[in-house]
Amino acid sequence: MQAPRALFVGLTAVLASGVSGCGSDANPGQDGTEGKDAADERGTDTADFGTDPFGVADAGLDSGSDATADAGPPDVPAIDYGPDGWAAFYGGRCPLDSWVGSFEMKRLLNYDGTEVQAQVRGWIFSIPQPQAVFFPAAQDGACTVMESENPECDPGCNTTSETCSIDDECVPAPEPLSAGDVVLSGLTIPVTAPHKGASGYFFTEFDGAEPFAAGADIELAAKGGDVPAFKLQGEGVAPIEPVGDYWTISKGQPVTFEWKPADGPGLILAKIDFSQHADLPVYVECVTEDVGSVTVSAALVDKVLSYGLKPSTAAIKLEIRRFTTDSALVGPGCIDFMVSSVALTGKIELVL
Repeated sequence: MQAPRALFVGLTAVLASGVSGCGSDANPGQDGTEGKDAADERGTDTADFGTDPFGVADAGLDSGSDATADAGPPDVPAIDYGPDGWAAFYGGRCPLDSWVGSFEMKRLLNYDGTEVQAQVRGWIFSIPQPQAVFFPAAQDGACTVMESENPECDPGCNTTSETCSIDDECVPAPEPLSAGDVVLSGLTIPVTAPHKGASGYFFTEFDGAEPFAAGADIELAAKGGDVPAFKLQGEGVAPIEPVGDYWTISKGQPVTFEWKPADGPGLILAKIDFSQHADLPVYVECVTEDVGSVTVSAALVDKVLSYGLKPSTAAIKLEIRRFTTDSALVGPGCIDFMVSSVALTGKIELVL
């Protein structure tokens, strides 16, 4: 593989031992050095919070209708946020080599812009998932080309207990872990989500209502189970409104994506997934301030085309999201929490 072995972390997170934060005492911003608020004292004996691809398969999952608000908040020690009060991180995410869990409160706008869905998703595994590890292959401005390998273990691994790592070695397969009931506060309705085994955490009972208000202080508190109790924070972000619905990607040409900027918290993440069209899993990720546009340079376009992209009638997936994120080192690794407004939008055509 040509890509360097240094893992892309978006905005740098520094891991500490034990149940501790993934970053420094100050909130990292987009450049990893400073952020919205700097809290002098951020943690408790339970969790000292530091800096921070998402997803559990939706198909066939129980929506969590048996989860009620009657349970109340789990018994997790309160956090002293220090003199600056609420301290959600803007942009820090877990390093992928220690990323074992993820929770997301997502407001999703459908392609046609006519329907809003809201869902809480989450999962925790015993070890990082090898298939989730991507490496930076090229970077230009706010955008990075990320690539992964297709692991090949010879002889093959035991399909029931092992998986093939990025080093082409058979390693124990990740096992799903529970953090007990998870309670989210600061939403338009109270949410309690129980752990559902291999399906992780899943809650969709918002009944068509907006899940959060822009600027709302949102907290996720896990009672504890296979991993210790922890809390993570975020802020409600304004709905994302993309501009345009059709783009072309061709050799030597940059491509620009636009949205309507909004006041309030959050960064913007634009992700273009080429994995089903390329010889290797690859995507482009751009993380930027909420300024209304981001451009993938001609150099990065040419880098993506070098992966042997093939024409296809299937649309290439484009996601644009406004988000805040927080993370902590808990139990087996780093767990993050993202609050986001996401738009799955438009069509990207390859001109080869």
